[in-house]
Amino acid sequence: MTIIAALGVVLFCAPAYSVDRSGFQESSLSIENADASLTRAVREAAPRIKAALAKKAALSAGFGLSFDEDVPEATRRQMTNDLAFVEAISGSGASPLHQRIFGAVDGPSYLRFFSSRVRSVGMSAPAPAEMLAAVDPEKAPGQMLLNRSYVDSEMPEIQRVAIMFHEARHLENSRDHWAHAVCPGVLTDLDGHKWETNLAGKRGCDTTSIGGYGLSLVMLRNIERYCGNCSGKVILDAGLFADKISTRIADEAARQALRDDFSTFSR
Repeated sequence: MTIIAALGVVLFCAPAYSVDRSGFQESSLSIENADASLTRAVREAAPRIKAALAKKAALSAGFGLSFDEDVPEATRRQMTNDLAFVEAISGSGASPLHQRIFGAVDGPSYLRFFSSRVRSVGMSAPAPAEMLAAVDPEKAPGQMLLNRSYVDSEMPEIQRVAIMFHEARHLENSRDHWAHAVCPGVLTDLDGHKWETNLAGKRGCDTTSIGGYGLSLVMLRNIERYCGNCSGKVILDAGLFADKISTRIADEAARQALRDDFSTFSR
């Protein structure tokens, strides 16, 4: 039996062997017919294969995002590179909250979360440098708006990524798009250390463990703990930014839920 394979088309040819001349003629005709069928199958399949490969390449290059015309090439390239960094993350293990939000600590899990919420990218109005990204789920559902500082800022890559995933949470319809709560007069991290801020009385905190800030915190802590192919700098940056945003969890029950989640790291 002969197996012929080309472009995903597999054909099994079983020539009919015989001892007389007519038998050899039949075998020859069978092979010729098989060759013709294979050629026809390859010709018919080629456009579908070509289209599938082109679609895969386009999704890989831009992660399925549509960029507005006013998004500079440098910004597109930076965001694509950041998502490529996320795609490459590989880890073992995940905390319960991380499993609930994302699944495993790996690129495909993170990108499924992101791409199911963010479909297009535009530019925001001028804003403070620290506001790298924003969303307006009522006016522009599924769109993330980037500030020009997204490229100009010297912010670590993992911090930009955490901000993007924070904003992606706000594109959900649940919990009034996971709206923020008013910050208390004093902000402390999960260990009780006070942080000096000017956020008192402003809507810049969360009262849930899995809102925008909680989600980013869970992501960062799990990358810090479980990422197997992240550089030492990425691990360090993840931990430092996690410390900072932990101060934005203003409700004690939510803070305890996060402490309990992270306590599973040592088990």
